[in-house]
Formats: sequence, C-alpha cells, structure tokens
Amino acid sequence: MAWERCCRNNVVSNVTKESGTTFYMEFPPVVKDGKFFKNSSPKLTPPPSDYACQGELFSYDFGSSDADGDHLVYDMVSPLNGYSTPTNHRPPVSSGPYPEVNWLPGYNQENQILGDPVVNVDKATGWLTVKPKYSGLFTFSVRVQDFRNGVKIGEVRRDFQLLVKACPRNDAPEVTVIQSGNLTPYSAGQTLRISPEDARCIKIVYTDPDQNEPLTLDIRPVNFTNSGIYSVSGQTSGIVNSKGGSKTLEASICLEECFETGDTPYQLDLIVTDDGSLGCSLPKQAAIRLNLVVEKGRGKVPFVSLSSPTRVFEVTEGDLISFDVTGSDADNDVVTLTAVGQGFPLASQSVSFKGASGAGWVVSSFSWQIDEKALKQPSYLIDFLVSSTSACGSVSKRLETIEVKPYRKSNLENNTIKADQTVCPGETPGGLTGSLPTGGSGSYYYTWEVSTTNEDKSFTLAPGNSHEQNYSPPVPIQTTWFRRKVHSGLNDELISTAVKITVREAVENNTIYSPQTICANTAPALLTGTEPSVPDGTFAYQWEYSTAGPDKGFEPVINANNGKDRDYKPGALSETTWFRRVVVASPCPPVPSNVIEITVAPTINWNTVSASQVVCAGSVPDKLSGPAAANSPAVYTYAWEYSTTSATEGFSPAPGLNTEAGYTAEQPQQATWFRRVVRSSHCQSISNAVLLTPEALPATPTATGTTVCPNQTATLQASTPTADTVIEWYDAPGGKLLHEGNAYQTDPLQQATDFYVRAISKNGCASPDWIKVTADVRPATADAGKDITIVEGKFVQLEATGGTSFNWSPAAGVSNPSIPNPFVRPQKTTTYTVTVTSEQGCVSTDEVTVRVLPLIAPPMPLR
Repeated sequence: MAWERCCRNNVVSNVTKESGTTFYMEFPPVVKDGKFFKNSSPKLTPPPSDYACQGELFSYDFGSSDADGDHLVYDMVSPLNGYSTPTNHRPPVSSGPYPEVNWLPGYNQENQILGDPVVNVDKATGWLTVKPKYSGLFTFSVRVQDFRNGVKIGEVRRDFQLLVKACPRNDAPEVTVIQSGNLTPYSAGQTLRISPEDARCIKIVYTDPDQNEPLTLDIRPVNFTNSGIYSVSGQTSGIVNSKGGSKTLEASICLEECFETGDTPYQLDLIVTDDGSLGCSLPKQAAIRLNLVVEKGRGKVPFVSLSSPTRVFEVTEGDLISFDVTGSDADNDVVTLTAVGQGFPLASQSVSFKGASGAGWVVSSFSWQIDEKALKQPSYLIDFLVSSTSACGSVSKRLETIEVKPYRKSNLENNTIKADQTVCPGETPGGLTGSLPTGGSGSYYYTWEVSTTNEDKSFTLAPGNSHEQNYSPPVPIQTTWFRRKVHSGLNDELISTAVKITVREAVENNTIYSPQTICANTAPALLTGTEPSVPDGTFAYQWEYSTAGPDKGFEPVINANNGKDRDYKPGALSETTWFRRVVVASPCPPVPSNVIEITVAPTINWNTVSASQVVCAGSVPDKLSGPAAANSPAVYTYAWEYSTTSATEGFSPAPGLNTEAGYTAEQPQQATWFRRVVRSSHCQSISNAVLLTPEALPATPTATGTTVCPNQTATLQASTPTADTVIEWYDAPGGKLLHEGNAYQTDPLQQATDFYVRAISKNGCASPDWIKVTADVRPATADAGKDITIVEGKFVQLEATGGTSFNWSPAAGVSNPSIPNPFVRPQKTTTYTVTVTSEQGCVSTDEVTVRVLPLIAPPMPLR
C-alpha cells in the first residue's frame, strides 16, 4: 500500500517547496520456515504538539513499545519524497524504494535541524534532543527498526514537523530547602540529618524572577517508593510576583513518625517548573536533589521520680532509707524500672528493691537498712533507670541517681559561690568566684560540677580548669547550674549551693531569600525574609550589605527606610553585592541571617551596528555588522530583528540566518529598520537601528551617435526621464568614467569609436542596461576619375565623387566649376583639381589630367 502527494508545506525551512510526501506499508509473510510468524509493529509515541525555542535545548521522548517484546533501535532518516511533482500531484502507485526529499543547502540526513547539538535520537531509548540554531518550521523523520534474535524483521518510520520559535526571554525558577531550626539553606550535595529530637518537616520555598509566573512543584522519590513515608502540605502550585500577590510559594514535606533511613540516604528530587514567558517560551525548571538521613526515633523520654526529695542521704548506723520509685511514659509505652549500684552490687548490702514493668506506669519500693557494713565505704551511688519502648521500636531511658553517705562530723564551713547570671546565646558568662573555706582537717581540694537538669541533681565534673577556688564557665548552650565541692583531709566534704546561669532564648527563623543574578545597573527583585521568633517579641530589623565578600565588610543600607523593614528592595547595583538581615533584640547582640549573594553581570555596552544604506533594486544589501564579544567568559547570543514601522516599534525576528554577529538582509521591498539584540545569561542590549531604503533603478537613457571628420571632436547626446539622475559616459561597460552630463564632447577622433552611457541616481543606483553610442569618423574621399585623352578641339565631361559640394580649378574653360561633372575643352593637356566637401564638412582634393592630342590635318588629295 502506498500514498503519495505533492507538495509539503511551502513554509518548511529545510526542504524544497517541491518536496512531496510518501507513506507506504509492506505486509511481511505470516508463515516463516513452515511456521506461523507473528510480528506486531512497534507502537510509536504520538508526535509532539509542543514547539522548540531558538537557542534552547529541546527534548522529546519518542520511545516506543512493541507487543512482542522485540528489540527496538532508533535512528534519523531522510523523509521520503516519492515520485510526485508540482505538476503531477498524484503519481501512479509504485513500489519502493522511493526517492528522498530534496534538502535545502546546509541540510541533510545527518543535519535535519541545525543546532548544537543538531537534532538526533538516542538509538537505545528514542530520546530526541536538539538545540536549534534557527527559527522556522522543520521536517524530520525518525525510524524504529524491529529486531528479534539479532535479525531485523521490520521497521516503522514517521515524518514529523517541529516549529522553532524565537522565544522571549524566560528566567528559570529558584528553589530553596530549609531544615527547621537551621538558618542556612540546604546546599546541593550535602546530607540532611534529622535526629529523633528534630522536627520532621522540611520547608520548601520557591519563586521565579519573572512577573506573574505560574509555578508547579513536583516531588519525586529517587531511590525509594513513597508508601506513606512522607506527606506534602502547603502550596504545590501557584503564581508568584503578581500585583499584590506573594513573591514566593511554600510547601512542606513531613515524614511519618516511625520512618527512618538507616545509614543510606534517601533521595528526593524537588523540581519546580514554570510555564515559560507568559506561555510563549519553553518552560524552565529548577531542581535540587535532597539527600536525607532520618535517625531512628525514640519516642518521648520516660520519667523517673522518687517519693523522697532527698538525693544525698547522710546516714548513721540504724537509719532506714525508704521511698517509692515511679517510672512513667507520656506515650503510654511499656516502661521498665531497675536499680543498679555504681561499683557495688545492691545484694551486698541490706537493700530491698524489686524491678518492675508496666504499660505507661510502674511503681516499686526501695529500702536500705543501714548497718555497720554500710559504714565501711565513704559514699554509695545508686542509679534508678527507667526505660520505655516506643511504638516505633525505639528505646528511651532516663536515670535518677542518689548518693548514700555515712555521716562523719566535720567542721568544714564557708563554701559559697556567686553569682547567678543571665546571658545571651553564644555569650561567655562572667567568672564564678568561690569563698575561701574554713575548718576541715587538712588542705582544701576543689571540684566544680555542672548540671543542665536543675540545682540539686545530675551534676558531673565541669569542663576546663575545674579544680581551682574560682571557675570560668564556657559558653553555655542552655540554662546551666554550677556548684563547688570542697574536700579537706580524707573524709571532710562540703557542697555549695548551686548558682544558675540562665541562657536567654535564641532568635530563630531569621532567614532571607533568594540569591539572584542581574545585569549591572539594574535593581534585583525584592529580598524577602521570614518572621523571626523572638523570646519577648520585641525586636528591630536592620538590613546590611557588603561588596567585599559574604563574611566581611557589612554596612547598614541607607535607602528604602534605611533597611528597617522585614523585606528589602535594593536599588540598582553596579557590582556583586551580599546582603543579610540583622535582628536586634536587646539586650542580646544582633543576630544576623543567612547571607545571599546578588551576582552582577557586566552590561553589554559595545552593541552598535552599521550602517544605514540605500539598496538599489536587484542588488543585495551590504552586510550589517557590529562588534562581537571576544575573550569574554560570558556567553553572548545575537538576534537580529527588523521593522517596517519605525526605528523604535514593530520589530520581529529577521528572516534567515539572524543569530550571528553580522547579518545579511534580503533586498527590502520597503523602508526597513534592522537592529541587533545581544544577550548574555542575564543581560540584554538592543543596538541602534539602521535603515535600509529600497530605490528603483533609473530608466535606461536614450542616446544618439554622430559622424565627424578625422581629427575632429564629436558631441554626443543622451537623456533619461528619471529625475535626480546623472548621465555617465564610459569607454566600456564598467570601464573608465569619461564624463558626467547629458552632452559629451569627445577628444579628436581618427576612427569610429563606441562609447557607453548609463543613468545613475544620487544614491548610486544605476540604470539596468548600458547604451552603446557610436561616433562615426568618415573622411572626405575626393575622386576626380581617371585621366582622359582627347583630340584637340573636342569636349569631354569630367566626373568627380566623394562629397556633396565640388569646386574645379582651373575654372577657365570649365562649363560649371561647382558641379561634379562639368564639361571642358582644353586646347592643350591640362590637369584639373577638384576640391570636394563632404556632408560633415570634410575637405579633400583629387586631380585628373586631360591629355589633348593635336589635330592632324590629312594631306591634300592628289588631283
């Protein structure tokens, strides 16, 4: 089966207008080697309904499927032309092979759409890519070959058309990922770790530099399947930068409570897509791959309490220590209660305690009868441990420790320290001073201890130099208690009252958005910031900038309300600048936000083109030219535009090759302006406009030749009906210019000479044809005839030629000396000279001699 037609669309840019279209089908045999042979044709992907943009990468999935599971191989082939012609649209049906289309110059099977890369299809996947160099409508063809067991058993080919537009500029979206409690946005390549204590939600903030831009957020698991692992809330689509609308969109990914990754990061692709520049350009994407490690959750930590407030028991023989130990869990998980002696088994003393377990709540009694054996050691530490197992399988523990100290009377006194303090986050507290103890049984030995629980438990050895009378605490990260133990001799010990260093709550959620790249001397988009969390709610903003780097040289901004608002709109920037927002919440030091960089790309200040010109009918305009970027790290693109409206309006992409530094226009049919648009990644420059003015050719002049005598000058005349033109005289077509003007007087001529004339306008447009004008040189050629012999007394007629007027001399005896053929009767041999004047006034002479024979009388007759 075959179907042929001529012709393809007359607007196709890569094949001739006479190219036809051919579709055909061959039916393979259904029996092979005596057996039924089934072969289903590959099912092709539908043709693209999209368009591509000039200078932008375009891709499309032509991947096909085969019902028989055969191996498919893809390649580019030339579309078929067939045997149709413009005069034979429907030729008789014939079998293949068929002729291919006629490619225009520069195009062929390997270069069906020119670009970098040219259009090509992956032979294994069918993924088609092209970055078109020119705009237009392009025909191309993809073939899918069907292989079974390494043997080709069929093929399908399909013609496609791809529209390539000169699309308007479209900036890519921007996406930022922020972990709760972290001021620094997530950077590509790092791993985000979420501990059991961390919030399990991740904020996604996305925007786009373009105005009124619809955005869509797509979240795609890479190395796992989302089967209830996470949920998405917030805005997964919307419009940014609309009038009165939001500058950014926000969404959150929240992880399931029991989800954990182990040591292998889970990967999520966060893809933000716009819809192009108002739907006219190809959509662009911003993507970031999130590497996520979620540590195993432990649930809420259980609580252990003692019915006695005492944690240090000073005892003597016969005393009884008795209280209840309670373990509880807010999640109602199973709790287990145990007790362990530090460095000694409980069974070695008269201790009674039985471990217990229960759901959410358990109580067990502790008692110790102090006997002589208990007094042999200066101190005993007993840990009461409660543990709970969460619904997610994680185990959490909490410890409460008591100390039992046999009482020894001591006169050790005066162990006081000071003083309570309140500090800001990151601030170093003042030094703690301790009194000089009194009493005791020997020298004093100091031990400073620290607790983050409260003033009377969970103390451990303080860091740093903790064995001096005074102590310099490090920067605390939370409210902390310090106390000092004083030892004297072997058994004397005195513990001070604890002092409290309170750490004010930190300013949190001070984050600003977003990094940008702009062209020099333009203003970036509004810099936006989150609402910070401040402990007492009283704070102020101060935006700062630096041109020295992201970590130095910051100064307060001095415009736009001096940068004291939540958001900040910078003015035009001429160099790369860094911005941050400081939150001032007294009395603590200002808290800076993250730093964002506004990268300033250099302006394009060299984009001038030349030159305006008058284009004569039938000629090609001179190439329009402008400087090209040289030795620059920036990548520049060129786009020539034209307008028939004015030098400032109505511009559209120029036809033909319009993406080079220079441009050769077609002959204009009317006054046409051209300009060049130069773009870098973020800058654009529109050149001056040059005017191409078409001018009709002057009419071919008319001219008349003339005839002159040798050594005389000739005056030649020419004229043309076209106004404002000049007649030019040449010695040959395109030869030496001899004269300008309607009349031309030649030099003295010796022979007939040809001259060539044309009309030329004041703008240099010449008449289409050269006119030949001949100056003929015709010398006078007097001819008096041959010499004559006569008998004396006879008349003879002279005959002269070679002119229009004659004069014979000597005139004596000449019947009429002014005619060419007078009669003469000389008496003796005479030479006559005739002076002949031609029609052009040329004069020449000639002679003729009339020889006279004397008359001989006969003798007298005899008589």
